[in-house]
Amino acid sequence: MAKEREKCYFGYKGFIATDVEDGYIDVVTVTSANRSEVQELENIIPKHKPKRVYADKGYASKDNRNKLKERNIK
Repeated sequence: MAKEREKCYFGYKGFIATDVEDGYIDVVTVTSANRSEVQELENIIPKHKPKRVYADKGYASKDNRNKLKERNIK
């Protein structure tokens, strides 16, 4: 369940990682709607080593930046 302006919504969120060169989908995960994007970044980064990750501000956190830096991902 997600809550926005005192109204509750039930549903799911989908997270997708694509290949930047050809747009093929590498990873798909689905969670409940109340799961934050910041908690999902590590789950959607492909197991092969990407060089760079493009994501919106919802994924930004010091912990996520450190995890990317540890894997040498920009």
